[in-house]
Amino acid sequence: MDTVTVRKDELLKALRENRDSHRDAFLLAQEGWRETIIEELDRRLADARAAKKVHATFHMPEPQDHTTDYDRIIRMVEMNISDEIELDGYEFSRFVMDDWDWKAEWSGSNLAYTQTATARRARKAK
Repeated sequence: MDTVTVRKDELLKALRENRDSHRDAFLLAQEGWRETIIEELDRRLADARAAKKVHATFHMPEPQDHTTDYDRIIRMVEMNISDEIELDGYEFSRFVMDDWDWKAEWSGSNLAYTQTATARRARKAK
Protein backbone atom coordinates (compact mmCIF):
# COMPACT_ATOMS: atom_id res chain seq x y z
CA MET A 1 0.00 0.00 0.00
CA ASP A 2 1.54 3.29 -1.12
CA THR A 3 -1.13 5.69 0.08
CA VAL A 4 -4.00 5.87 2.51
CA THR A 5 -6.95 8.25 2.64
CA VAL A 6 -7.74 9.44 6.15
CA ARG A 7 -10.49 11.53 7.62
CA LYS A 8 -9.37 15.08 8.27
CA ASP A 9 -10.69 15.12 11.86
CA GLU A 10 -8.84 11.89 12.74
CA LEU A 11 -5.61 13.21 11.25
CA LEU A 12 -5.94 16.46 13.19
CA LYS A 13 -6.58 14.53 16.40
CA ALA A 14 -3.43 12.44 15.91
CA LEU A 15 -1.34 15.47 14.99
CA ARG A 16 -2.51 17.47 18.00
CA GLU A 17 -1.90 14.58 20.40
CA ASN A 18 1.59 14.04 18.94
CA ARG A 19 2.30 17.78 19.13
CA ASP A 20 1.22 18.03 22.75
CA SER A 21 3.28 14.97 23.69
CA HIS A 22 6.32 16.40 21.90
CA ARG A 23 5.94 19.80 23.55
CA ASP A 24 5.61 18.27 27.03
CA ALA A 25 8.70 16.13 26.46
CA PHE A 26 10.65 19.12 25.16
CA LEU A 27 9.72 21.28 28.16
CA LEU A 28 10.72 18.50 30.56
CA ALA A 29 14.05 18.03 28.76
CA GLN A 30 14.64 21.78 28.77
CA GLU A 31 14.01 21.85 32.52
CA GLY A 32 16.57 19.07 33.02
CA TRP A 33 19.04 20.78 30.69
CA ARG A 34 18.84 24.02 32.67
CA GLU A 35 19.33 22.13 35.92
CA THR A 36 22.34 20.30 34.47
CA ILE A 37 23.89 23.53 33.20
CA ILE A 38 23.41 25.25 36.58
CA GLU A 39 24.93 22.31 38.48
CA GLU A 40 27.94 22.22 36.16
CA LEU A 41 28.49 25.97 36.34
CA ASP A 42 28.18 25.88 40.14
CA ARG A 43 30.74 23.07 40.30
CA ARG A 44 33.18 24.91 38.06
CA LEU A 45 32.70 28.14 40.00
CA ALA A 46 33.47 26.32 43.24
CA ASP A 47 36.61 24.86 41.66
CA ALA A 48 37.69 28.31 40.48
CA ARG A 49 37.15 29.79 43.93
CA ALA A 50 39.18 26.94 45.44
CA ALA A 51 42.02 27.67 42.97
CA LYS A 52 41.54 24.27 41.32
CA LYS A 53 41.96 23.68 37.61
CA VAL A 54 38.84 24.70 35.74
CA HIS A 55 37.85 23.67 32.24
CA ALA A 56 36.11 26.72 30.84
CA THR A 57 34.37 24.98 27.96
CA PHE A 58 31.89 22.15 27.91
CA HIS A 59 29.36 20.78 25.49
CA MET A 60 25.78 20.25 26.58
CA PRO A 61 23.51 20.48 23.56
CA GLU A 62 20.27 22.29 24.21
CA PRO A 63 17.07 20.28 23.66
CA GLN A 64 15.47 20.96 20.30
CA ASP A 65 11.86 22.02 19.96
CA HIS A 66 10.12 20.78 16.81
CA THR A 67 6.68 22.07 17.79
CA THR A 68 6.63 24.28 14.70
CA ASP A 69 6.89 21.16 12.51
CA TYR A 70 3.61 19.97 14.00
CA ASP A 71 2.02 23.42 13.90
CA ARG A 72 2.78 23.81 10.19
CA ILE A 73 1.22 20.48 9.27
CA ILE A 74 -1.77 21.06 11.56
CA ARG A 75 -2.42 24.41 9.91
CA MET A 76 -2.09 22.90 6.44
CA VAL A 77 -4.63 20.21 7.32
CA GLU A 78 -6.99 22.75 8.90
CA MET A 79 -6.91 24.83 5.74
CA ASN A 80 -7.47 21.82 3.48
CA ILE A 81 -11.00 22.10 2.08
CA SER A 82 -11.49 18.34 1.84
CA ASP A 83 -12.90 16.14 4.61
CA GLU A 84 -10.48 13.40 3.55
CA ILE A 85 -6.75 13.64 2.98
CA GLU A 86 -4.49 11.24 1.11
CA LEU A 87 -1.18 10.45 2.78
CA ASP A 88 1.73 8.51 1.40
CA GLY A 89 3.66 6.12 3.65
CA TYR A 90 6.25 8.72 4.59
CA GLU A 91 3.62 11.28 5.59
CA PHE A 92 1.65 8.66 7.52
CA SER A 93 4.79 7.69 9.46
CA ARG A 94 5.44 11.28 10.48
CA PHE A 95 1.95 12.66 10.98
CA VAL A 96 0.12 9.67 12.49
CA MET A 97 2.85 7.39 13.86
CA ASP A 98 4.93 10.37 15.07
CA ASP A 99 8.06 8.92 13.46
CA TRP A 100 9.80 12.04 12.11
CA ASP A 101 13.27 12.05 10.54
CA TRP A 102 14.65 13.86 13.59
CA LYS A 103 12.83 11.73 16.20
CA ALA A 104 15.56 9.19 17.10
CA GLU A 105 18.28 11.83 17.50
CA TRP A 106 15.89 14.13 19.37
CA SER A 107 14.83 11.39 21.79
CA GLY A 108 18.40 10.28 22.43
CA SER A 109 19.74 13.78 23.04
CA ASN A 110 16.90 14.62 25.43
CA LEU A 111 16.92 11.39 27.44
CA ALA A 112 19.48 12.38 30.09
CA TYR A 113 17.88 15.79 30.58
CA THR A 114 14.42 14.26 30.90
CA GLN A 115 15.70 11.81 33.50
CA THR A 116 17.33 14.66 35.43
CA ALA A 117 14.10 16.69 35.50
CA THR A 118 12.00 13.66 36.42
CA ALA A 119 14.33 12.77 39.30
CA ARG A 120 14.27 16.37 40.53
CA ARG A 121 10.47 16.44 40.47
CA ALA A 122 10.39 13.15 42.40
CA ARG A 123 12.74 14.57 45.06
CA LYS A 124 10.56 17.67 45.41
CA ALA A 125 7.41 15.57 45.76
CA LYS A 126 8.79 13.76 48.82
